[in-house]
Amino acid sequence: METTPEKLVCGLTEPQVEGLKRKHGFLVIVAITQGENTFNAIFKEPTFEVLEATGAIGKNSEIKGTIALYENCIVKADEEINNRDFAKLKALEGLAQHMNSFSVSVKNL
Repeated sequence: METTPEKLVCGLTEPQVEGLKRKHGFLVIVAITQGENTFNAIFKEPTFEVLEATGAIGKNSEIKGTIALYENCIVKADEEINNRDFAKLKALEGLAQHMNSFSVSVKNL
């Protein structure tokens, strides 16, 4: 009997990903595609404290603020992302898309 190979995300098995969810809470997987290649990064959502700190850093240097946000939110990434600064920026763009995916509605009482 053949077993189906388990699909890995960032080299992690599903039980390992579940362990990260228990440790970090809600996680977002961002896929970056360049040509035929797709790379993944797993992020945790930033806290208010992280957003405040990285925003303060970003006032002096936008790039340093972006790096701090990446370093505080990344949980696991494919080596191709870890080794390329531009890929890190694109991965963060995916995290920003996640933040923008929420919608709200309001109603007067």
